Amino acid sequence: MDDPQPAPDPFRRATDRARAAAFAAARHAISLGHRQTTPEHLLLGIISADESIAVMVLAALGIPPSALRERIEAGLAGRQDGATKHPPKSDDYTEVLWRARRRADQFGSEYVSTDHLLVALGEGEGAVRDALVALGATPDRVAAEAWRMLRRYTHGRPWPGHEPSADQLVGARRLVVPREWRAYPTRIAEVRGDKEAAIEAGDFERAALLRETEKRLLVERAELARAWIAEVGPVLVVSELDRLYAETDVPDA
Repeated sequence: MDDPQPAPDPFRRATDRARAAAFAAARHAISLGHRQTTPEHLLLGIISADESIAVMVLAALGIPPSALRERIEAGLAGRQDGATKHPPKSDDYTEVLWRARRRADQFGSEYVSTDHLLVALGEGEGAVRDALVALGATPDRVAAEAWRMLRRYTHGRPWPGHEPSADQLVGARRLVVPREWRAYPTRIAEVRGDKEAAIEAGDFERAALLRETEKRLLVERAELARAWIAEVGPVLVVSELDRLYAETDVPDA
């Protein structure tokens, strides 16, 4: 007879902060005198991590973690069912982990992160879902904000096995060229086109004025670029250029 196979673990690949949230959930269950670790404890564990993606998503949606904590703790107040040293996961807690795993797969993420857990909690039933929805943290809104935050700020590059901190996200976002800088090439091209048209029409006075406008735009763009490089640091800019060159370099056939 074959040996029994271990049950699959939906949390086998999880980020450091997702695992920390799970550990914190168990601690909450123990401290509150509860026999099992439930979705309520998991939500408390998630929002206790200040720099998790889930907490940053909630902040971006204008939802203070303290408001969620108050609602959940009020619902748990007075519930004493006999604490154990290692409270097992309830069935609905385990189902949250599986939903989070499926969400991660849908997003093409190798690891389950705290935002996947937050979405999964909102897709369930009961007090946790009610608290999240009441404050506006619906699964769709949480998923959309997490996608925007990670894909836009990190240029779509995955974070291998860990969740980026707030500082890391801000640093990645700063590598995005300022929006106003990106408008200059179009403006300069339009002015140059008008200048050349004026020259062809023999309107040299207008061409001279357009040339001055062109020079002014070039100076403005250069000043903006210097200010941006000074802010993010030349080393960071060079590192990003090296990455881009490596990604676009095509080896000789």
